[in-house]
Amino acid sequence: MTEPLLYTLEEACQVLFSEGYSDAARKRIRKWIKNGIIQAMRDGRRWYIPAVELQKFGSKQWEKDGNGQKSKKPLTLHV
Repeated sequence: MTEPLLYTLEEACQVLFSEGYSDAARKRIRKWIKNGIIQAMRDGRRWYIPAVELQKFGSKQWEKDGNGQKSKKPLTLHV
């Protein structure tokens, strides 16, 4: 299956956050869009986030490895 070029807000929440799509996750991404942290396009009331933006954003995130240590891992997109 090919990777989509644009993600909806719901799909972006599922990709970026382990809790998936929640009100808090949606508000967090909308705040990041407003502050220019993530570039997005708006079509009416819907936001679309390019896959490239999620990859750039995800590659900057710190994740804990199995030992509780912080390690930098690139984000892999799965929808």
